[in-house]
Amino acid sequence: MLAAGLSAAAFALYAATLLPGLGSGDTAEFQRVLPTLDVAHPTGYPLYTLLGWLWSWLPLGTMAWRISLLSAAAAALAIGALFGVARAIGQSAPVAAGAALALAATRTFWSQATIAEVYALAALIQALLLLALLRWRAGRWPLWVAGLLFGLGLAHHRSVILLPPGALLFVALSWRLGESRRRLSPRVLLSVALALLLPLALYAYVPLRAPAWMQSWSQVFTHISGSALTATWLNPARLRDEGARRVIDLARQFLWPQFLPAGVALALLGGIRLLRRDRAAAALLLVSYALVCAFCAAYYVDDIEVFFIPAHQIAALLLGEGALLLLAGVALGAHKLGRSGQPIRRALPYALLILPAVLLWHNLPAIRALNTTSDEQIAREIMAQPLPHGALIIGDWYATEGPHYLQVIEQQRPDLQLGSGIGRDDVLQALDSGRAVYLTAPDLSLGLAHSPEGRLWRLSRAPLVASTSTQY
Repeated sequence: MLAAGLSAAAFALYAATLLPGLGSGDTAEFQRVLPTLDVAHPTGYPLYTLLGWLWSWLPLGTMAWRISLLSAAAAALAIGALFGVARAIGQSAPVAAGAALALAATRTFWSQATIAEVYALAALIQALLLLALLRWRAGRWPLWVAGLLFGLGLAHHRSVILLPPGALLFVALSWRLGESRRRLSPRVLLSVALALLLPLALYAYVPLRAPAWMQSWSQVFTHISGSALTATWLNPARLRDEGARRVIDLARQFLWPQFLPAGVALALLGGIRLLRRDRAAAALLLVSYALVCAFCAAYYVDDIEVFFIPAHQIAALLLGEGALLLLAGVALGAHKLGRSGQPIRRALPYALLILPAVLLWHNLPAIRALNTTSDEQIAREIMAQPLPHGALIIGDWYATEGPHYLQVIEQQRPDLQLGSGIGRDDVLQALDSGRAVYLTAPDLSLGLAHSPEGRLWRLSRAPLVASTSTQY
């Protein structure tokens, strides 16, 4: 019941601070792709797409708002699942609740719970995977449940691939210590393998719904594997050159601020406590945390902060462990006070709830500033311009996905062509055929004259002339 209450509270918070409508970039893409069963950018995210399509039938708000609400629901369930994980590793209910709510109010997790994105569902799958492993050790769940969740994770977001080393070490240590010897047989391992492979069939969705440009199996594989993006952003050589400077910079920007200094100190204490009392659980959490951070250090993508979310989930669990260690020391001091110390001992387990309250107060203004109507307003202004029939609008994915949503979902200006990555030769060909060509932002590399029209810049075949001015 407490887990359900935590999920309900988190959902209320996320729904109240949800992106009010249409977003931009990936968010706008998912708001369009999910209700239309289109194919998203690599890796295609088939699990998220299919769940989102079912969710899109709910009669709630606008389509854009409704798809963002799916993230709120997934994130809220992840908070309840994380509470279950904290209880499974031996934390008291008040401390586990405080740890789960602390994660709920961290800035990065909260931000992804209020927009149409893949990270809330990924966090839910990870929390359930940790819970499945711990409940297998306790004899409550079969091990194939963990395999199924890992397969679902692979069918959604590849960050789950960083968990198996810690999970395998956890299983091995649990087996070695005799905690799960009877539950680790060849038949069990076969059931795990089958359960893992089953969700991967969801990737058949990509070739079945392939867009017109995806005409070969090599293109399908490249899209599903995300190999082109990995090759672009994963750069261990650069990390070796930057070394500790890169690690410290990431920690300063994206790790330490999440739980504030007090939370970081508690998480460090919690890691020590868990190592001393439960080596298997410590291996599961600490190895996974280290691998997530190592991957993020070598992954040079603009929105790297969202890839730290699995680490934040683990940090929240360690934070609870640290709180238990600290509270035990304070309780010992209160015990020496006799009867006068009894109110202190009763209140101590709830002291951790102060942290999520502080985080809520600290992060609420930033979340409200992020989730505004500005992106939707820009997209609607672009589509409302009196553009010539069949005009071509060129821009990056961030600028064109909002208008694309309006074109597909609301049937606005179906005659317009929206594109990105279109070079000079194609632009000239379009101009020569009599089409109007617009840019969402100036691009001097085209070498063509620009003239502003509303939110856009119209191109002409005239060469770009550099203007100079001299001030006397």
